[in-house]
Amino acid sequence: MKNMVLITGGSRGIGLAISKLLYKEYNVVNISRSPGIVKTYISDLSDPEDLKGIGENIIWREGVPDILINCAGYVNPRGISEIGGRDLADTFNINFVAPVILTKLFVKYNRSGGKIINIASTSGQRASPGWSVYGAAKAALINFSLSMVEELKPYNIQVYCVAPGRCATDLRRKLAPEEDMTKIMQPEEVAEFIKYLVEEPGLLSGNVINIKKTLL
Repeated sequence: MKNMVLITGGSRGIGLAISKLLYKEYNVVNISRSPGIVKTYISDLSDPEDLKGIGENIIWREGVPDILINCAGYVNPRGISEIGGRDLADTFNINFVAPVILTKLFVKYNRSGGKIINIASTSGQRASPGWSVYGAAKAALINFSLSMVEELKPYNIQVYCVAPGRCATDLRRKLAPEEDMTKIMQPEEVAEFIKYLVEEPGLLSGNVINIKKTLL
């Protein structure tokens, strides 16, 4: 029986590349705003209560995941004077609150260990003028991941936090529309590293792992 992987944002960008790489060897289930190449439960992850219900439904229908990959991301680049309340809420809900909710469900039902892989961003480790709320949400995800490393040890759950640098995704195109996407890291390169983490014995759990094109 294949191990189950629950991924968010698996219909585009890095999430889609991960789904393509894993689905032949794992039972991959996706939560995203549009259908992916694997079984998908539709949600934009901006509504915490709706996401909690979807997560419970997935566990009831598909079983308890062995691996949780929080990959969904959202950004609408705005300076502090321009960002509105809806964008503020969506940015934090999708990038940070959604991983917290799914982690709670993962811990609630998982009784045999497992892995959580959170996809953050190097923007959460540096100044991000013009898209500071996105950077702040990713910084929150980084800190949350490090805290979960210690908190979930009694459950035998390994926690990883991956912070990709510049990567050729639709999200990156919003942040840097003039950038040459052929010269930066590709989603497939990130996906290869995530697959390695899915399969490695836990030696890298507990670290914030920055990955850039020069390191892949």
